[in-house]
Amino acid sequence: MQDFIFSLLPDDKSRSEISNRLAIKIQRIFDHSPRMQKDPTRSRELLVEHWVRRLDTYFEHQDCGHSLVRKSIVGTVCHYFSRSTGRSSSSLGVKTDLLEEFLQEFCMDAMRIFRRESALTGKYQPSSRLEKAEFFTFWEHYAKRTIHFSKNSQTIVRLRAQGFIKARAEWREIPIAFDSIDKAIEEGLSASEGGLLQCVREEVSGQPLETESDAIDALSIVMDLEKWLLDRGHPECVEYLKLRMEDAGVEKIEKKMGLTKRQRDYLQQKFRYHTDKFLLSDPYWRSVHCYLGAPIEDRLGLSRTEWESVVVGVLSQDNSGLDVEIVVSVIENIQKEMSDEAIAEVSGCTPHKAYRIRAKLLQAAKETRTAKETWENTQESA
Repeated sequence: MQDFIFSLLPDDKSRSEISNRLAIKIQRIFDHSPRMQKDPTRSRELLVEHWVRRLDTYFEHQDCGHSLVRKSIVGTVCHYFSRSTGRSSSSLGVKTDLLEEFLQEFCMDAMRIFRRESALTGKYQPSSRLEKAEFFTFWEHYAKRTIHFSKNSQTIVRLRAQGFIKARAEWREIPIAFDSIDKAIEEGLSASEGGLLQCVREEVSGQPLETESDAIDALSIVMDLEKWLLDRGHPECVEYLKLRMEDAGVEKIEKKMGLTKRQRDYLQQKFRYHTDKFLLSDPYWRSVHCYLGAPIEDRLGLSRTEWESVVVGVLSQDNSGLDVEIVVSVIENIQKEMSDEAIAEVSGCTPHKAYRIRAKLLQAAKETRTAKETWENTQESA
C-alpha cells in the first residue's frame, strides 16, 4: 500500500517518509473497523483517497494552508469567544488577541500530538512543502476528533476552547463581535450540508485510537450513501458529495461540475433531499444512529421517560388510519433486528406504512435529543 500511496503523492524530498506514515495510519484505521474489513479493497481506496486529497489541497495552497486550518477552527469555536455579560467592558482587540492566543496554543498542542502519534522526535518541525501539508492535514483532523461522554460527545477543539476560556477569569468581559465572526466564516469554510454530512465532516478521520473504529464508521456510512445514490441513478449527487467532503466552496463546485449558480442550487437541494431519504432508509438508519450514539437498542439515545413520551406522541398522530394496536406493534418490532418488510408482515400493514411510522419515531426522537442538548448547553453557559 505504501508504494501505491507514494505514487499518488506530489513530488517532494519527504515523499517516502510521509507515504510510510500514511500507510501505517490507514492500516491502523482499517484494523480497528470490522465494517470496513467487509470490503477491504474499497475501504482502503476510500481511506487513501480521503487523506491524499487533503494533502493535495494543502500542498497546492501552501502559502495559505495555515490560514485555511485556522479559519476552519475559528468557524467552529468563535461563539465561545463571543459570550459576555456586557458589551462595553473590553475592546474588540482584546477578544481578537485572546482568540489568537488560543489558536497558537492549539497549534502547539496539535504538533505535540502529531509528533507522538507519528513516532517523531520532540524537536521535529515540518520543513518541506509536503511535510507542512501533512501537518496541516493532521491539525485539521485533530481538531475534529471526538471525545465521547456518558450523555453526549464533543470535539477536541471545542473542549479546548471551553477550557481555554474558563481558565481566564475575565472571559465574561469579552465583547460580542458577530460581524467579524460572520466574516471569518464566510472567508473560511462554507456551511455544512446538514446532519449526516456535518457528522462525517466533523468525525471522519481523526478519532483517538481508543475510539477510532467508531470514527471510521463515518467513512462506511459515506460508502453506503455513495452506493445508495448510484443505485438510484444519481451520480451527480455522488460527485457533489465528494466535492463537499473536500471542503469545496461554491465557485469550485460550479467550475468542477460545469454548473450555473441556479443549477448548483438545484443540485444542493436535490442532494439534501436524497440524503434525508437515505438517513431514514432500511437498513442504513440503524448504522447511522449507532454512529451518532443513539442506537435503537438504547431507545435512540433517550431516557425511558423521554422514549415513552415520544412513543405516545407518535401514537397520537394521524397514522394513515391504522389501528393503535398496529402502530404499537410496528414500534415494538422496530426495536428488533427486522426489516421493514418483516415488520409489516408481523404487524399487519404495508412496508410503506411501517416506514412512515418509523420515520415519525426517528424524527420525534431527534427533536427530543436536540432540545435536551440545547437546554444542557444553555445551563453550561449560564
